[in-house]
Amino acid sequence: MESTVFIERPVEEVFGFVLDLTNVPSADPSVRSVQKTSEGPIEAGTTFLMRQETPPLGKVREATVRYTAVQTNRNIEFEAMVGPITPTASLTFEQADGATKVTFRGEPNPVGVLKIISPLINRQGQRMWDRRLAGLKSTLETPEGHERQEGYRQRQQQAVATTRLVQTLGWLSIGGGLAVEVVPRPLMKALGLGDRPTLARLLGVRELVIGMGLLRGHNTGAWCGVRGIADALDVALIIVGAASGIVRRDRAPIGVASGAGFSALSFWLARRLQQR
Repeated sequence: MESTVFIERPVEEVFGFVLDLTNVPSADPSVRSVQKTSEGPIEAGTTFLMRQETPPLGKVREATVRYTAVQTNRNIEFEAMVGPITPTASLTFEQADGATKVTFRGEPNPVGVLKIISPLINRQGQRMWDRRLAGLKSTLETPEGHERQEGYRQRQQQAVATTRLVQTLGWLSIGGGLAVEVVPRPLMKALGLGDRPTLARLLGVRELVIGMGLLRGHNTGAWCGVRGIADALDVALIIVGAASGIVRRDRAPIGVASGAGFSALSFWLARRLQQR
């Protein structure tokens, strides 16, 4: 696979934009999101997690990308893992009469029985990179492209804020679960649920499992939904308990308000994550 584009922008600007893969969605709408997954500056060894729609059905698939070589303003080499396919590729940057010539070269490297459909994989990869480089040119050269880039940056900021909220919810779940496991009786009495240490420990385990699920960073939308359901069940438990006299009625409003608030927040986060 090979594709070339000429962009009416300095090499330094084009290279800097391409080097940061989190910019890709502003040039290629089929890429839903890109997250840098390694610490430190972007260089050889830097890794990214990409979520992209794949033809022909538009299913969203995750791919990991790792830079294997970086020469400032000249060359980027990388390898990826997309399901059973492990493509390798390079991007070169050259000055050309005041513009920048960007050339992509890649090999899909299918394995096993996938080698049979290697020509189809090559064609799909060629179309994807032709489209992506054309989008790169539009993003860097035209006002419409700059608007898309700004819109993507705003969505990225929203995504970062959402991720931080999810992580906070995860740590709160773990903290609550540990607290219940360590001092089950005082906490249950404080909530008006009486002396029920076994129930407390079961709830503590539930909180720990949900918290770890939220912090793993995978399927967080589903885990937020689980968090929301768990809090809604707690609210129902408190209401039924208060009505039957098992739960202290003077403590019930606090538990209901807290549970309802966390349940609403969790469902809201789940919806936002599913829309990304």
